[in-house]
Amino acid sequence: MRKRFTKYNIPEPILAGWEKRFSGKLLPLQYRAIEDYGLLNGESLLISAPTSSGKTFCGELAIVRAVQERKKAIFLTPLKAVTEEKFRQFSDCYGELGLRIVIGTRDHPEYDADIENGRFDIAVMVYEKFNSLLLTNFDLMAQVGTLVLDELQMLGDDTRGPRLELTLTKLLFSEYNPQLVVLSAVLGEAAGLADWLGCRLLLEKSRPVELRRGIASEGRFCFRCHNSGEIGEEPFKEAENSILSLFENIKEAFDSSRTDSKEFRPGKQVLVFLKSRYETVTAAQRFAEYAGLESMPENRKFFDERLADEEESSLLENLKSLLACGVAFHNADLTVSQRMAVEQGYRAGLVRVIFATTTLSTGINLPAATVFMEAQKYCRHGYGGRPELEPLSWSEYENMSGRAGRVGWMRTDDADETGRAVLFASSELEKSILWDYYIDKRPAPLQSKLHLRNIADIVVDLFSSELVKRREEAERLLSRSYHAFCNGSSFKVKDEIYDKLLEKNFLCCQGSMLSAAPLGKAAAVTGLSVEGADYLIKAYDYLLQAGCDMQIIHNVLHSPEGREIYLPRSRRRESTGFGDHLFPASAEDNPLIREITALRRELTPDETSRLRLTFLLADWMRGMSTLDIESNYNLHPGMMENIAHQTRWLFSSAALVIRAYDRFSDLPARLERLAFSAGTGLPDKLREIHDQLRDYLFRSELISLYKEGVTTLTQLIDSDPALPGKIVSSEERLKKLTQKLKTIKERKMHADTNQLLGQITFPQSIEIDGTPVRERFLVRINGRPISLTGKSFKYLFSLAWSRLTKDNGWLYKEDLEQGFNQARYLYRLRKEIGRDFMPDWPLYENNRSGYYRLIADREKIKVNVDALKENPDYEIRKMASDLVPLAVS
Repeated sequence: MRKRFTKYNIPEPILAGWEKRFSGKLLPLQYRAIEDYGLLNGESLLISAPTSSGKTFCGELAIVRAVQERKKAIFLTPLKAVTEEKFRQFSDCYGELGLRIVIGTRDHPEYDADIENGRFDIAVMVYEKFNSLLLTNFDLMAQVGTLVLDELQMLGDDTRGPRLELTLTKLLFSEYNPQLVVLSAVLGEAAGLADWLGCRLLLEKSRPVELRRGIASEGRFCFRCHNSGEIGEEPFKEAENSILSLFENIKEAFDSSRTDSKEFRPGKQVLVFLKSRYETVTAAQRFAEYAGLESMPENRKFFDERLADEEESSLLENLKSLLACGVAFHNADLTVSQRMAVEQGYRAGLVRVIFATTTLSTGINLPAATVFMEAQKYCRHGYGGRPELEPLSWSEYENMSGRAGRVGWMRTDDADETGRAVLFASSELEKSILWDYYIDKRPAPLQSKLHLRNIADIVVDLFSSELVKRREEAERLLSRSYHAFCNGSSFKVKDEIYDKLLEKNFLCCQGSMLSAAPLGKAAAVTGLSVEGADYLIKAYDYLLQAGCDMQIIHNVLHSPEGREIYLPRSRRRESTGFGDHLFPASAEDNPLIREITALRRELTPDETSRLRLTFLLADWMRGMSTLDIESNYNLHPGMMENIAHQTRWLFSSAALVIRAYDRFSDLPARLERLAFSAGTGLPDKLREIHDQLRDYLFRSELISLYKEGVTTLTQLIDSDPALPGKIVSSEERLKKLTQKLKTIKERKMHADTNQLLGQITFPQSIEIDGTPVRERFLVRINGRPISLTGKSFKYLFSLAWSRLTKDNGWLYKEDLEQGFNQARYLYRLRKEIGRDFMPDWPLYENNRSGYYRLIADREKIKVNVDALKENPDYEIRKMASDLVPLAVS
């Protein structure tokens, strides 16, 4: 490996890490990418290859090349689970070498400011987060040397494909030209895609490890070898029914994975893909019993350590008992940390077989010697929204079967170094059908799905990115799309689309120039559809006057995006009404129940589902335990976690949209409180403690504090010193928590002392002049001229405007700027004003609820209104017009 990289000056620590990970060898695909296709010379490539051929490391090589050239690198994946995995891997490999690694998903807002402002070397993001970045700071791409996009075949996905295509189209249309390294499973007619992307095409058809894909039926496994194309068959155990046949062959795989000493050998495990979550759990239980597997001390120790801090649930107890025997299930009912524990145990060789759902197959990077799978899955679509069985697509089958026989997991000293992917057939006819569809079939050309996205959403997205300013420019951009490439014509946006977007204030117009209005920008950045944002605006008056939070929750869940939040149906039969457990004696005091009761009719199935989800969220936000949620709603922790994440995003997005519609409304703050509670499962009163101590206290422990009457940091610091020890289950976390509380207490005492000493200094005069000085704007503090950058000037003026126009002077953070960057930009403002100038003036207050206020007497503030009315920023001009009767020009 070292010889291949000699001329590229790869740093020694990186080379050493690669040699350790890959045993000093490059795979054929990686060799070709470097030597024949110029990967490390900056060539853009589309790499289409089977699973396990080594294409992901090609992307990693390109990322290192970009960082070497003092450029930034971005790695895109379609799934959160894969993004988290790559983030951990890159952090382990390169973070210790001093590179700044960041992650972009909805679950990690703490990195948003760093990503938007380019404070990273390597960023790992999901597709949607990258699109949001292009909407907030497209010019960051000027600093990006390499963009790696994994799983290009997602372009043909009905749900994810349209947004991905639009994201790539904007990039291809722009003036920025980073190296593109696009990775994909085997594609049909990949040359056209490469032409569209402007990439060289690198095709690889063979796998480093042979794979036998085939059908098991009537005691024989008939297969075709991937590399050689050879067709063959071998014996396959049969039992009295299909599930026992599966178990017998899993046992057979176990026997073949033992060494002469009869010890289990890691890397020869089994994956079983089943069609439902329920089946994965019951099959795992039945197999452990059927095989007579016993609990192993090393397994118990390993998993007890990793699952010690999980909230108690019946599903968790079931999982732990199976893990002790070397068996696991892996599905959406498990939390992220529970799934991670299963994966870690599998990689360590402690888990011999995993029963997983087909829907999670893409997110599991768990190679196996043998993969068994069903040829169908449950899918929720159509008018009724009920899960229905449908066949696996060819690409899904290709991905799942490709988990078998992965390089690095098969032993190189095996005489038969071959993976097996087995489908089951109940008859010769079914065997013939499955063989034709999955074994003989070849991938079809990838079709554009951009036409499936609402044209109004596309238009708002384009103008929010600021890549286009006129209608004809938008049309030229769309002519660069894959849809136009395939069909020879782009979308024609009708005038009535623009008229409606202008009428509804998603776009604004100045002459022939169009731009995204604040409402349109908010919708695009959050990912809400125009229809979804419009629904919220129409519901504004109702939401504003809602008598209880449950009315807001229930109404927002009826929005287009709210209807996509899926609450699994109970296995028990449901009626359209609710029992007494959802209508307590105090129901007459609940405005939502009065509202529903006033309908005087049975609820439709959809209304029942939305109402049931509303009650679930209300109980979760009040702190109901996981065990009680399982009992009352038949919902396991993983699905609750997923619903919580979706709902938090929905309410946070709603808050941004409402604020763009009415910046003076109190409703966004209420929606933000609901977003916090929905995302954490905690009452809003615990926000301060959660934000400060979430790394030390888990949900159940925070709820215990709440029940003790402790809702603030001050109460916790002043409480019985023994209280933390009563609620924290981990000695290590307790030690860290104690130290953290000690630090917080010391800081509080220092702050209180400063306040008592009266050290805060107020400026005698603040003049917001606004005269341009090169690319900056002039202000005067106590007569001293200071030129501020445009961002800092806008922040200072917004704080001054709020001081002048509002009785209390407080300004909500989202009124300064949408997103999560306000504290950082305020810090930059303070730095630009200068630490040597009035060092005792803190500049602003923060009430810890998201509101800021300028520390200054309003009588001392003057504004040059005439200059600000000529400012290029629309919002500054608007605020200046509000100040005519208040300020001195």
